[in-house]
Amino acid sequence: MSAIGIARALSRAIVFAMLAASVVAALPANAANQNPGIIPPDAHFHGLTYGEWLAAANQWLLSVPAADNPILEGNEDKIAIGQPKHVWFLGNASPVVNRHFTIPAGTALYATVNFAEFDNSLCADPDTNFTVAQLREGAKAAVDAFTDIEVQVDGKPIDDIAAYRSTSPVFSSTLPDNNILQYFGCADALAGTYGPMVADGYALLLAPPSVGDHIIHISGVVVVDPSDPSKNVDVDVTWHVTVSPHGK
Repeated sequence: MSAIGIARALSRAIVFAMLAASVVAALPANAANQNPGIIPPDAHFHGLTYGEWLAAANQWLLSVPAADNPILEGNEDKIAIGQPKHVWFLGNASPVVNRHFTIPAGTALYATVNFAEFDNSLCADPDTNFTVAQLREGAKAAVDAFTDIEVQVDGKPIDDIAAYRSTSPVFSSTLPDNNILQYFGCADALAGTYGPMVADGYALLLAPPSVGDHIIHISGVVVVDPSDPSKNVDVDVTWHVTVSPHGK
């Protein structure tokens, strides 16, 4: 892929692929799962692989108008909008945040740590004509730029975060008017359906968490220019997640 293509992938990763996290449920210890409460990376959950959930998370993120999109600060009370029945997606659009969410009991969580979506049409003027393999290369390059990743859930470090990196199948997404890409200045992101798209990134699939309050912290560094560390973007995200009983 050209340097322009890789730079575009990285810029979009910085805007949309910063961080999300959620809570680990209290599940029985499992010798095969080094992070109890987190679905193993090679498992299927509600019929989907990690990579398929990654595609679904991107479709959700792009489908919600900016005014209601929960990845934006100030929209914490809109977290339920557009979510699937059994699994909710969590994400941010800023590298440094301290946010509070309320999640219903019994809901599993797909919590993005860092991901990048890449295609030939959105935030590109003129459109590109990369192959799917080249699109995957661009998404990978953007995610590779996120380093020194650390995730703690209620003070406990998540082991081997690299194991939770996946790539999506090819997918398409439908954007509404006043979508999140337009909010960030992409004039070509008109309402409509776009594809092919691919995504790459880290995420945690969490079984339904226990009722109560939890604290999650994620940190890392986005390397924008390897020759100039002053351009790096520090990531420091704290999530306060309250899991409420049914009907509350």
